[in-house]
Amino acid sequence: MPNVHPTPSSALRAACLRGIALTHDGPQAVVAMSAEQHLLLPLPAAELARWQARVGQRVWLDLDTQPVRLQAEPLPGVRHD
Repeated sequence: MPNVHPTPSSALRAACLRGIALTHDGPQAVVAMSAEQHLLLPLPAAELARWQARVGQRVWLDLDTQPVRLQAEPLPGVRHD
């Protein structure tokens, strides 16, 4: 998944990658969209280490895809607490 720079016309929404759950369906990202709204999104097993390194950081949700797709933050090291 390439890094993207969100634009006002895009359907990207900032969120925080809070953790990774290992389920019987495979790894899933635990993403906080707000203090009370969380999503579980499937992660490819081959990219698990890459996403584990981003736990606690801002990520982008592509709301135009079904299921919603997780994309990396273009500025590494930015924390979204």
